[in-house]
Amino acid sequence: MRGWYSIYTFQAEQKPDFEDLKWCLQENESMALVIFDIGYFKNKALSKDALLYLAQILEFFSEHERDVILRPVYDRVGKGRQHEPETFEQVMMHLQQMGEALQQNAFSVVIFQGLLVGSWGEMHDSSYLSQEHLEKLSQCILPYLEKEIYLAVRTPAQWRQLVDEKTFNNSMCRITLFDDGIFGSDSHLGTFGMYTKEAAGWQNAWMREEELIFEEKLCLKVPCGGEVLASCDGKKRHPEDMYQEIRKMHLSYLNSKHDIKRLDEWREMTWQGQSFYDYVSEHLGYCFSVSSIKFQIKHGLRKKLQLLLEIKNEGFGVCFQETEAELIIESNSEKQVIMVPIDFRQWRPDEKRQVVVNLPFIKGEIYLAVRRKRDKRPIFFKGQKNEAVALGSLTQR
Repeated sequence: MRGWYSIYTFQAEQKPDFEDLKWCLQENESMALVIFDIGYFKNKALSKDALLYLAQILEFFSEHERDVILRPVYDRVGKGRQHEPETFEQVMMHLQQMGEALQQNAFSVVIFQGLLVGSWGEMHDSSYLSQEHLEKLSQCILPYLEKEIYLAVRTPAQWRQLVDEKTFNNSMCRITLFDDGIFGSDSHLGTFGMYTKEAAGWQNAWMREEELIFEEKLCLKVPCGGEVLASCDGKKRHPEDMYQEIRKMHLSYLNSKHDIKRLDEWREMTWQGQSFYDYVSEHLGYCFSVSSIKFQIKHGLRKKLQLLLEIKNEGFGVCFQETEAELIIESNSEKQVIMVPIDFRQWRPDEKRQVVVNLPFIKGEIYLAVRRKRDKRPIFFKGQKNEAVALGSLTQR
């Protein structure tokens, strides 16, 4: 659940053309934002065919190893109120239908983005954004989302309308944020407010500095992403400032096409020996590296050979999905696999951990491989294109 994504749009009343869709997939992307337009069913229940098409779409992206951000919408032209159902009960019915479909098979959905309403499904310009509406909508969909699917809302203020301060400080939560106005203005185009937390209160928007402090804490618990935009006021941003802000937000994923002007600007900037774009690409979400490798022999009743690894998370964020790791020892005659008792979830940015593994006294090349547990997809280490990281050689003595 990290990296760049493209947007793929489908209309619920039309059967998708998967042959054409294959050619639209970006090889270097592991995520996809699926917009499922249900506007045709504005004032009636989703049909069996519509729900079948949704299942087929999700199955397609799962087969092509894409984590899916699913955003069902009524509107795709910026006229949320005009295209939404006339009654809130109809919205709730649609949301329940979507939830039931995901409960049957979520495929590779990792984020359910928005709550159907608002222009472009982005939770602004809607008749259904009061706290009462948001609470009912979130309470409707959350029971249907399995433990590794997060519900994403547009702003920190909307998030706080759904989660009280005590829960925020003491508990994990499955509600996260998507920000579609990153760097578009100092307020991220209305994501942040004008008043202090003290003046505004828990459920309203706070000034920029306090919202970033809030996000810095929240987004160690949940994945955050969205879109970076060119500045509406023409204000230039230094890469150091953007770097610090991205780190505070713990960004895990970003739109690869929007805003091209900002992304091209990043490609031309230099940061820590590479383009700012390449640096951000490498560090979105988690970014694990092996910072130290050491072999030692422990003497006692039985002599032991041990491997000591120091692994660092250099990314902006953390890994939210359960992992499994193994050491692979390969020689001409055999391949031996040793499971490593470590889970890479919740490994904070810049955090280093030491891993100690007992090894057999055999000869061979040794590798480390880490995978997501639920689908066995590999987790690549920094700078690695192979699924396993080479750690060195073992020689018999």
